[in-house]
Amino acid sequence: MENETTSADVIEQPVPASQEQSTGDVITEGSAAQVTESVAPSATQTNDVNDVDENGVPFKNRYFEMQRKYEDITRSIPQMIQEGVTAAIKTAVPQQPEYSISDYQAAALKDPDHSPYYQQKIMELQQKEIAKTVESKLSEYQATQQRKQVEAQAFLGSCLTLVRLTNVKQVTLR
Repeated sequence: MENETTSADVIEQPVPASQEQSTGDVITEGSAAQVTESVAPSATQTNDVNDVDENGVPFKNRYFEMQRKYEDITRSIPQMIQEGVTAAIKTAVPQQPEYSISDYQAAALKDPDHSPYYQQKIMELQQKEIAKTVESKLSEYQATQQRKQVEAQAFLGSCLTLVRLTNVKQVTLR
């Protein structure tokens, strides 16, 4: 190895006895090899070839792409957590089956002791059905009223436009 020529010059200097290194090892008498690298003039120049990775992509582009992906992931983490929590809740908590009025009536006939409970559930279901019906009728009525109001405003707007046009024609004809 001594005959090989490398870009590093090896300088041998004697080291004082019992010198401690940073690792705590003691170097005994002798000489230690110190390596100093000579800086080649081509290495000090900025070279675009050194600013690209093994695939030829500039490091600057890779940095910005990594930064963009990091920000995307950072923004999407709360959504992913929310989705995970909702999925866990759906699988962890079994939902109670929805019984119909006929199911409660059949149960009331089979178990007359608990008939008041079943009658109460039947009434609750009937109230829910009535509330849904009223809400749907109310939303239909509101949509109809809104449509009529828009039609009336459009008609009024067209009438005003006609009045303005006739006033303009009368002024220009005189």
